[in-house]
Amino acid sequence: MSSQEMEQIIQEYGDDIYRFCFHLTGSREEADDLYQDTFVKAIQIGHRLDRGGNIKSFLMGISVNLWKNRTKKDKRRRELIPEVSYESAEWVISGQNDPLGNILEQDVGRDVMTAVKQLPDKQRVVVLLHYTQDYSTGEIAGILHIPRGTVLSRLAKARPLNGQEISFLNDRFRDGKTYLPFTYFAGSTPENNYTPSQPYTIVIESNHVSGQEPGYMKLFIPCGGADSPRPIKLRQRGSDGKWFLWEQYLLTGVRTPKSEDPWA
Repeated sequence: MSSQEMEQIIQEYGDDIYRFCFHLTGSREEADDLYQDTFVKAIQIGHRLDRGGNIKSFLMGISVNLWKNRTKKDKRRRELIPEVSYESAEWVISGQNDPLGNILEQDVGRDVMTAVKQLPDKQRVVVLLHYTQDYSTGEIAGILHIPRGTVLSRLAKARPLNGQEISFLNDRFRDGKTYLPFTYFAGSTPENNYTPSQPYTIVIESNHVSGQEPGYMKLFIPCGGADSPRPIKLRQRGSDGKWFLWEQYLLTGVRTPKSEDPWA
């Protein structure tokens, strides 16, 4: 790989890779090291890079592998030595502004980072790739070289959300679309700005096609901002009979609430 090719790749994907490294490590210093090591490794194994493939996914995979290896080696050290807070860490690069501030200006804050860091390592990687990089479960499976079912399992660890995790989810809807989850509660409509009725109720429906495909179940959730119920697809794991979310189309194509609709 030529230096010109690498410069072009850094120009195009550098911000996304740095953001991901920061989310993964939760520390400016560690993110800086991981970011630089990612591109050094990319240069070393550049001959394996498919120029016509997904270069960003290739780089993400390198970052994950380097981070996993470093975590194993440094686990004991990091337990003994306090990490430098991303708020207090200094960034010293001659002639440049703070790149983290530029990249993350509208990005996650302390609560989100704390919530992410509380997750087990394997689950953290999958959550970050899915929710901050918008990778599908199939793409994540390819990046991490694991079955898609494993990705779904790590995304679907069922447990109550705490306040920090709720903050993390809220961050995903920071572009004025915080109303999206409420569109699926009974009583929510664009006219009442998706204010659900109480007690809070979500209706899940089935029909004659729901169980046609062996091992899968197609269900439907009515949405106050859509003309028809939205489908979700579950898959059953053969070893224990448990069901997992396999596909969903819940967060797109929902009508804007009246208070935010300039044409209302």
